[in-house]
Amino acid sequence: FNPYFGTRVKVSGGTNIHTFNQDANVMARTRYIAAEANLMWNMTDYLMNYNSKRVYNFIPYVGVGYAYGWDYENVPVVYLNGGDDHVNSLTFDAGIINRFNLSERVAFDVELSGKMMRDRFDQRTGGKVSYGVLGTVSASLVVKLGKPTFSEAILRDQSEIDDLNGRINDLRSQVDRLSQRPTDCPEQQVVEVVKKQVVNKGN
Repeated sequence: FNPYFGTRVKVSGGTNIHTFNQDANVMARTRYIAAEANLMWNMTDYLMNYNSKRVYNFIPYVGVGYAYGWDYENVPVVYLNGGDDHVNSLTFDAGIINRFNLSERVAFDVELSGKMMRDRFDQRTGGKVSYGVLGTVSASLVVKLGKPTFSEAILRDQSEIDDLNGRINDLRSQVDRLSQRPTDCPEQQVVEVVKKQVVNKGN
């Protein structure tokens, strides 16, 4: 939307979620897919002014989404507690994007993200909290389509603006004076000019 704020829709998934239990002696695995809508804030451009040639940008974000988990067959029975084979959950998302601009149109992102969801999503319940957190780290190559940068406004000097406003007001005054002149002017008399040719015959 501008150099500071933007939105996106992110879809992520994994063949395995690793859940460590009993002091990391038991590791459970499952599969999931999730979608989320994020509001992103380019903190670097906001605090240091927009610069299309800046190499690094720090971009935190927050969002909400939905996650679906399945394939719990490899989860130890002791942790299932009569759980379902499929689990849905509303998610609250947050993360940080470290963006390195390689050129005007290409950037490299390193993203750290966290997803808060139902505690039952990993089929292990009964903990001290009623939710679980899924953390991910990803790297991506970003290609910008369309117009790659924003147009920077060139600010005018206030004295120059005041001078231009003075000229505009002067022209408005002249227009007002001219508009008050009478429109029914008398007709002008046509003066016929007669040219007389003089012939000099000489002596």
